[in-house]
Amino acid sequence: MGQADMPLGRRTTDNTLDGAYDENYPATKKRPCTTVTSGEYNKNHHALADKVGGNTVGKFQLPPDIIFNTEKLSDPLAFAQANQAVSWLYLNGSEFAAMDGGMSYDQVQKAVDRSINIISDPPRDLNLDLARQHVAALDELPRPTLVTCRAGPRASAVAYMYAGLRAGADPAEVIAQAEREAAPFCQFDDYKVWVSQSMEALKREQ
Repeated sequence: MGQADMPLGRRTTDNTLDGAYDENYPATKKRPCTTVTSGEYNKNHHALADKVGGNTVGKFQLPPDIIFNTEKLSDPLAFAQANQAVSWLYLNGSEFAAMDGGMSYDQVQKAVDRSINIISDPPRDLNLDLARQHVAALDELPRPTLVTCRAGPRASAVAYMYAGLRAGADPAEVIAQAEREAAPFCQFDDYKVWVSQSMEALKREQ
């Protein structure tokens, strides 16, 4: 099966998509956590246009209705409520649910009406096939949408990659804006490369 033929996942009875890799999502005990609201890391607006020397130049901004985590979460309901989220793209597999302080996809499903699980956490590498799945999922999910991984780097990479692609922004502009906003993925060069290369490849496929 080629990358283009990889399934996005399987439909559940509540019309969500489960991830293509893992079908077991054991519940975990809820633990106290500090939630990060959209006001802290997503103070942005949809793409704007600035007038520079009489020319209109696009300025990329992450939409405020795509919200990523910046630390480990264990109370999905509180996080969803704090951000008024109606949907969730969850990037973790069952390994995270078994970890101390982890959470499960079952908890995500109980926190929002619509959710999709595209398992993209270690030891899996981010690749173009996963980027395709992320884009398809975020195209489908209603806003506001949460995008979360274990602690934020991969979730923020997905959020910026998707938003930049849909805004028609230049990858370098997206990375520069992410660095200005201290997005967690910018700490990792390989994630910045993945964002840029995925945007370029998926733009060619459109």
